[in-house]
Amino acid sequence: MAFILKDRVKESTLTTGTGNLSLAGSAATFDTFQSYLSNGDTTFYAVVHASSGIDEWEVGLATWNTGNTLSRTTVLSGSNGTSAVNFSAGSKDIFMTLPADKLLHLDANGDVDINGGTIDGTVIGAAQAAASNFTTIDATGNVSVGGQLDVADWIDLSAQASHPAHGEGRLWYDNIHKTLNYYSDDAGVVHELGIEEHARVYNETGSTLSKGTPVHFAGTKTSNGTHVPTVAAANATSSTKYKSEGMVASDIANNSYGYIITAGRLEGIDTSHLSIGQFFTGITDGSTQTAAPVYPNFPMCLGFVVRSDATNGVVFLAQQNHSIKSFRVQMDQHIGGSLTIDGDLNVTGSTNTTSTSDVTAGAPFYRANEGDAIGDANTTFTGSGLDDAFFAGHFTGTTSTNYYVKIDGVGTPDTFAVSTDNFSTTISTGNAITGSEQMIHSADNISVKFGATTGHTLNDVWTGTASPINVDTGFFSNRNTGTSGVGYTHMGLFYDASESKWRLVDEYDPVPAGTIDTGHSSYVTGTIAANLEGNVTGNITGNVAGNAATASALESARTIGGVSFDGTANIDLAGVNTAGNQDTTGNAATATALENARTIQVSGDVTGSASFDGTSNINITTTVQDDSHAHVISNVDGLQTALDAKVPTSRTITAGNGLTGGGNLTANRTLTVGGGSGITVNANDIAIDSSYTGFDGRYFTETEADSRFVNVAGDTMTGHLGIGGPATDASWGDATHGNTEV
Repeated sequence: MAFILKDRVKESTLTTGTGNLSLAGSAATFDTFQSYLSNGDTTFYAVVHASSGIDEWEVGLATWNTGNTLSRTTVLSGSNGTSAVNFSAGSKDIFMTLPADKLLHLDANGDVDINGGTIDGTVIGAAQAAASNFTTIDATGNVSVGGQLDVADWIDLSAQASHPAHGEGRLWYDNIHKTLNYYSDDAGVVHELGIEEHARVYNETGSTLSKGTPVHFAGTKTSNGTHVPTVAAANATSSTKYKSEGMVASDIANNSYGYIITAGRLEGIDTSHLSIGQFFTGITDGSTQTAAPVYPNFPMCLGFVVRSDATNGVVFLAQQNHSIKSFRVQMDQHIGGSLTIDGDLNVTGSTNTTSTSDVTAGAPFYRANEGDAIGDANTTFTGSGLDDAFFAGHFTGTTSTNYYVKIDGVGTPDTFAVSTDNFSTTISTGNAITGSEQMIHSADNISVKFGATTGHTLNDVWTGTASPINVDTGFFSNRNTGTSGVGYTHMGLFYDASESKWRLVDEYDPVPAGTIDTGHSSYVTGTIAANLEGNVTGNITGNVAGNAATASALESARTIGGVSFDGTANIDLAGVNTAGNQDTTGNAATATALENARTIQVSGDVTGSASFDGTSNINITTTVQDDSHAHVISNVDGLQTALDAKVPTSRTITAGNGLTGGGNLTANRTLTVGGGSGITVNANDIAIDSSYTGFDGRYFTETEADSRFVNVAGDTMTGHLGIGGPATDASWGDATHGNTEV
């Protein structure tokens, strides 16, 4: 431990008695003891009771302890002499100081007089050089220099065949390793200058980090004005833990400082599981392995194994990060194995393909969407040993399947068993681990990949589930039309899994991923210009020129002459190629003549017919049948007017007996009823005058005329009626003469 002496370090203490002094915090503008001291460090101190009138004080050498206390190692002077003062209650001031009897000073003449004292027990003689300094010091014992040591030329160190006992700050030359060595605060670490590089670190993982453990930087630790990185065990399966910054140089307890070796030789560790040559960070916390971890793990080369041994293994650390986040290669490079790229591949120059069969094994095709169905992310490990396996392969099965791989034998190499029902039954057993992908279920194209061939634990199990994956997949690019047109967008060709169709896309603004949204407002179907050869199915819009070479069926069946036709078989049409009549609807675009002339027949009230073959127009002469039907004159336009205008002259009206008048029909005619001479027919009566001679030859005088008539009204007659007698006035009404007056 170190002796430390600093200026302006002062605290208070309430300690009573003669025991350790508990420090209670610094005074204003002063520092604390623990700002400079670590556990076991020593310093000079002075402590004095702060209460007036109490004479209690002490000066001496103290040791600082974890817990912020000072042990009174040696009391140099005090109110109790060289014995510890039994302090009473009350506050005391305690501070770093340089005791007077430990001070080397110049006397009044400017000389240093040590009065024949000793340096580390060695007596210094009285001889003194004229130049007032020693030209040669030859010490057979220890020499302790309390201040600065200036060496003008060199220091010769005697070669040591073994390491001396630990002492922090001790420097020596190692004759075995041929190195200049020194000790720091960790007794388990020898710092070999020029051979090794160390870094001071802090362990807060919760457990001890053993010597030889590869570690990564996990954070920072700040204490007493110093800053060091915290470390934790490295693991090649993690993108944040794989990068080993070195290996633990000596066991580092939890919540403690220690050292890691970042470059150079490390010996005295277990390397029995490693072969001579390169070695890498392993795939479990703090492990190492000979083979580089395979994808998807992160290879980190630690260096070179010099000796493989269970207790005295030796390695040289010369780390190479094979998983760096970014790099630039300026010259031509060659990749001797497979290249897997998880992100985008941008090629600014031209590309040349040496062998297209290298794209996918055995076939000159690029095949997308063939990632591992399970992969490392979905492989579950159950056990306590080395977790270095994952399932690989593009699933070709039809139903979801669980896969199980179990270590069933350990040795050189280890072996495994395979099952799909958690080992109720097994597919295979005793499969030797090769370190390459090994097919475990060829029917579904599933394999397993182990990172190491040995070092596994019996009955450790890896599980994973693979299922059919039917997703949108295809090929996309992008374009940018600037301020005009569509601007930045994507276009490509993809298979629409929801409709089982290939789609050509001319515009799609979202980044193509997952399911392509054909209903998106930016989605525009692409147009293809190409010569088509072979079958075309589905709807085709627009103009199509040329004939299809073959077609097995119409998409929608059509009816021809009442017979359904879909193109899969011939049809027969009655009256066309078979007997019967054919009712054909629709119009021919052109026709010069009917195959058979037809007679057009008119029947009913009007009859007529004519032969028609389509080569010319026809006229049909018709005949209206007599009395075929009755017509109302008013229903025949213009008939009444026409009839009124007719002047019939071929017919006359002749008056018959008792009538007068008549004539032809060129004018209205009146027929008058007349009884002859002496008889007048009026509207309401008939008048017979005396000139009438029709009654028995008798003559009626005119004077009697107004009496010679009979008025008949109902059943009553009035007037004069002469019957059989002479019509004389004298005899009128005379019954003898036959006259009666009524």
